[in-house]
Amino acid sequence: MSAGSWDFGAPVPAMLGEAAARTRALLSEEQAAALVLPGLWGHEGVRAATAAHSGGAALTLEGGRGGPEPYSDLAAALTAAGRPAGTVVRALREWEELCGEGALVLVRTATSLDEATAALLARAVRVTSLRVFVLMAHERDLCPPLRALVRAGVLALQRVSPLGPQAFADRLRTGAGLTGPGAVLDRVHDLTGGHLELADRLLASAASVGMLEETAGGWLWSWDEGRLRTALRPVYPQLLAHFDGDHRFTVRSTGLAGVLPEAPVEAAAGSGAVLDLLDQGILTWRHDSAPGHSSLQLAPEMLRWAVAATTSAAENAAAWYEFGEGLATAPEDRAVRTALSAWRLSVEAGSAIPDAAGCVRTALFHGWYLFAERLLTALPGGAAPRGAGEAMEAALPRGAGEATGAEAAGAAGAEAAEQAAAPADPAALEAQVLRAELAWAQGEVDRALRLLAASSHQLWPAGREGAPADPGTPAGLNAREGSGAPDDSGAREASGAGSIGTAAQESAPAPGAGPQGPPAGRFLLGGDPGGPAYDAALLVGQIGLFHPERALAVVLGEDPAAVLGEAPASAAEVEEERFRLGLACGRAAGLTLLADVIGLLHEGRWEDAFTAVRRRSLDVGLEESALARLWVGASLGLGGAHDDGRHVLAELLEELLREQAQPHLAGTVRGVLLIVAMHMGWDPHEFLTSVHRTHRRRPWQPGLASVQELTAAVLAMQDDRMLGCLHHARGALAATADADPFGLRPVALAMLAAAASYLPHRPEAACGERARAELRELGPVHGIPYLRFFAQALALVGSGPPTLEVSEAITDVAWAAREAGYAAQEQQALLLAVPGGSPRALAAVLAEDWQVHNERAGMVRALAVALAASADPGAGDAVLDAAEAFFATHSRFLAHVVLGARWQAETAGGGEPSARLLRLVLRARAEAAEYSWLLSRFAQELDLSERDRIIVRGLRDGERTGAVAGRLGLSPRTVERLIAQLLHRFRCADRLELVRLLEGFVAE
Repeated sequence: MSAGSWDFGAPVPAMLGEAAARTRALLSEEQAAALVLPGLWGHEGVRAATAAHSGGAALTLEGGRGGPEPYSDLAAALTAAGRPAGTVVRALREWEELCGEGALVLVRTATSLDEATAALLARAVRVTSLRVFVLMAHERDLCPPLRALVRAGVLALQRVSPLGPQAFADRLRTGAGLTGPGAVLDRVHDLTGGHLELADRLLASAASVGMLEETAGGWLWSWDEGRLRTALRPVYPQLLAHFDGDHRFTVRSTGLAGVLPEAPVEAAAGSGAVLDLLDQGILTWRHDSAPGHSSLQLAPEMLRWAVAATTSAAENAAAWYEFGEGLATAPEDRAVRTALSAWRLSVEAGSAIPDAAGCVRTALFHGWYLFAERLLTALPGGAAPRGAGEAMEAALPRGAGEATGAEAAGAAGAEAAEQAAAPADPAALEAQVLRAELAWAQGEVDRALRLLAASSHQLWPAGREGAPADPGTPAGLNAREGSGAPDDSGAREASGAGSIGTAAQESAPAPGAGPQGPPAGRFLLGGDPGGPAYDAALLVGQIGLFHPERALAVVLGEDPAAVLGEAPASAAEVEEERFRLGLACGRAAGLTLLADVIGLLHEGRWEDAFTAVRRRSLDVGLEESALARLWVGASLGLGGAHDDGRHVLAELLEELLREQAQPHLAGTVRGVLLIVAMHMGWDPHEFLTSVHRTHRRRPWQPGLASVQELTAAVLAMQDDRMLGCLHHARGALAATADADPFGLRPVALAMLAAAASYLPHRPEAACGERARAELRELGPVHGIPYLRFFAQALALVGSGPPTLEVSEAITDVAWAAREAGYAAQEQQALLLAVPGGSPRALAAVLAEDWQVHNERAGMVRALAVALAASADPGAGDAVLDAAEAFFATHSRFLAHVVLGARWQAETAGGGEPSARLLRLVLRARAEAAEYSWLLSRFAQELDLSERDRIIVRGLRDGERTGAVAGRLGLSPRTVERLIAQLLHRFRCADRLELVRLLEGFVAE
């Protein structure tokens, strides 16, 4: 189901209008002011503001418009304004009248004003009431007389400067009413360079193509950079229109190249132009330039899009041959060399590029995806355009529903067999793997898997031979060093790492079997790190963390799409054999530590896996070491050792950011840490502020937006803000519509269904049924294994708010999660089951062996204890203490559940609620940010009628009883009786206490 089918319609968000706002402020405070506006973006707003301030009578004085004669610019401005200025004398007379009237003059391109007009303008500012507003693109755009006014403090000078990421996000939220995951707001900052005027254009363009749409809960992002680039095409010429001379040369050359060394740019354009653009935040120095070789790039990435879109092929070629071709780069400055190689290929298609594969990897590292695609054309077998039916991809059997019959399947299999028999071309395979890495970096997991599957018979021949190659004796399996056999219960808690395979352990070759030689193709591809088979195995290892069944199918040469419609195999022996075969293929490709770690985790030996990554990380390359630690951290963090897993992941993320290595992998680690935070109860807001941006330009990680939206949805549901939860779930759904690298779409659908079930009488409730329908279409093995049981439990909540029947069904899901070894998912399911009153769920949480080893487990235990004691007359204070603790931790959903249970117990048989319970219920209602289905189910007697509100307002305002009675048309005696009823109803000793208790409910 596409994002468009969810009907997210809305208008354009409010524009920020920074340039116009600055202009209005300066005009209201200063007689003479100058505003530096980068690129003159937003100059239309400046003109509108000056026209509004002057009643439409502002004179626009533009340098160079009238010619070289004295006062020619003044005469041209007066003539354009409809004032006769045929002679110099007449022009000066008109000018004197303007000065006497205190008129407003808007000055542009002041540096080109003729000397006489400039001197006249400066004198008028000093000795008359003439008001002047100077608009300029950079500070050097001032003529000497006006510059003297700045030095004298007569002409106030301000700059519109770009904002940093946090300040920029705050302005989007407060100024444009824009919300959204931090990853998306960071990306908007990267595209605009923090320039608010560019943000206005980007937001309007995004809204025009449905990427940014308004819902009841706020603005919803549906990120798609392809659509955004298309929508911005009409805007591109405007972005570049006001650059001229050396500034235009610098912007265009840097935009075409992507990155340029600073020294030759300064030599060609002059240091003044470069400094101007750096000062305005249009250019920026690269943070990772080679030592002693500073390089430049455009700060707003959308400005580079504009340069590429508005430069013809002939102009691009001319710029390359006139400037780019002659640039020499330092050998160690790989970023500049990669950028120049990509520029060259845009002019000389098919040129031989030295170390083209290395350049592609550098482009991927920096997030230059368009450059990476272009550079791939310089590799053998890499010239096929993105999305085309490549020859290697054609050999892949189609998925379910795509085959036309047995003949088509047989033909596809025959074609695959022919390709398997053909000799492998390492260079072509390397290009194929790089294209798969590019697809994964862009979040296109389906395409990445298809590309790998098309070449699996050459990358991992063991997968096609039907028997695993001899995996050897991995060091991590034999060198236990006294660790001993792990405890089964602890192993089961952490063994749920849904990895390449579903439930198995590695086995040695059959007894008596002779030594097996390396599989076919091993020597050609290279089993040592660095070959395409090894790189592909690393990529499959990363994808397999989130899509295990599909990743295993790729290694075994099967169609990765076919497994989505299948139920998991019931024969454990078959799955074990498949897993052993996949692991053997990885070892044959050169994996050592990662293969051992995956095998150990599947055996449940997480302590051995943890020890292996601690002791052997330096024995392998950085990427394999990082992936092994990612697997261990994810398994521990979402298994039985949450603190250990969190520490492993946080340490890995810090190292990746510090070394500026593998930014896409760093984004993946950050996403897994957020999933751990979402599951285990750590405060995600605190985590997000600690994981700050360590460099200016970070590659876009599509999966992070969906993780952040889901984390926000969980927090909103926990706080009983179901409308906010639904909004964030829709945001996650939109984020996964086109790219779902982390496999989170099922969770987003289940979260949407669950939130909608608590909004039965709102239009948003219709989303729930559509979400459940799509969940049924996805199949049983879709999505990240760490959240599959959680999604099943949420989907059951989506069938209706917790009842005993629903609660028992969710408890069954919790038991299934326990059997599979997913401790975190068991806790989440029980947290959803306990409010419905499932006796099995309550008994499990209250059992003595329940382990409170994280905040989420403690939350589940506290809820179960409070609900179990809610009917005990002597446990009222303990139950309400638990409710107040839930309020303090922003867990209002749980607080409302406890209050509802206690209210039912105290009012059963006509009883009256205690004063403390009554006040807590009133507090819950007062603090509720939005409609709460839970609060609407009990204590309706506390609802205030309009007559009650008028009485309480009268008491609050000190009115006499007679005045209140007159307003209500009642007698004073009746009003006194109603006041007495309110005092009794709300357990208040006097009227002052009643007013303090209810004043939050009676505001006019």
